Amino acid sequence: METMKNTERTGVDIRVALSSRAKAISAQAHHLRAGSAAQAGTGAGGQGFRARIKRWIKPFARGVYKIFRPVGSPLAFRTRAYLMAPLVTEIHQIRQQIAKDLATHKRAQQEATERLLSAHTMSVKRELKASQDALRSRLATRATSALIQNLLQPAGTFAEFGAHAEVQGAIAVLKIDAARFEQGMLDEIASIVSRNPHMALIVAFDASHHPNARHSNPDWPRVFAHLGLVAKAIDPESGVLQDASMHSADDALPHNLLLAREGANAWRRAQGAL
Repeated sequence: METMKNTERTGVDIRVALSSRAKAISAQAHHLRAGSAAQAGTGAGGQGFRARIKRWIKPFARGVYKIFRPVGSPLAFRTRAYLMAPLVTEIHQIRQQIAKDLATHKRAQQEATERLLSAHTMSVKRELKASQDALRSRLATRATSALIQNLLQPAGTFAEFGAHAEVQGAIAVLKIDAARFEQGMLDEIASIVSRNPHMALIVAFDASHHPNARHSNPDWPRVFAHLGLVAKAIDPESGVLQDASMHSADDALPHNLLLAREGANAWRRAQGAL
């Protein structure tokens, strides 16, 4: 015994070391297997319980769904429509306002364009009318002057009423400016006509100088009818005498008029009889 106690180990015994380590590993493995088995048993039991609960609840849930589906779906749609109604209304109002603003802007642009076009058109019409009246006035003046020259042949006196203080002597042609005519002048004109029964009156309209001449006295034949004078219109282009009733006071520029007594020298000369 004494000899064995004093025996010294000079190295590591590999078999002893491996045997101890193997025992420790085996114990750990056994412990792990036991824990896994316990967990597996617990999990299987839990899954089985949940499966039973689901099998019991599913028919009940299916029945409840079938019962409430006819009511729940319309209610859900109506709830959504109710919640969306203010937003839809606001969007609709915004669209209407945008459309209204666009229509107002478009109408304002159209009105502005129409006003500009109307103003431009009126300006062009006024300029064109003024040009036409001026041209017609020049033509009428030329035609009337030619007629006056014919009436003054072979020798006659021409006078313009109002240009002199008093018209005296034998008169062949008396010219009256329509723009300056007044009813108070009739007595003096009647006196001149009574002293010169073969004379002619020329009533001249000049729109370039007197744009309102046609409104001064529109019914010229009637004005001088009591003096026994017959009126004829002088064509502004040809100077040919026309029926005065063919030309109304509404004409842009009335024709110049020749007034004389039928059978008078001026009347026959104007008609080409002399």
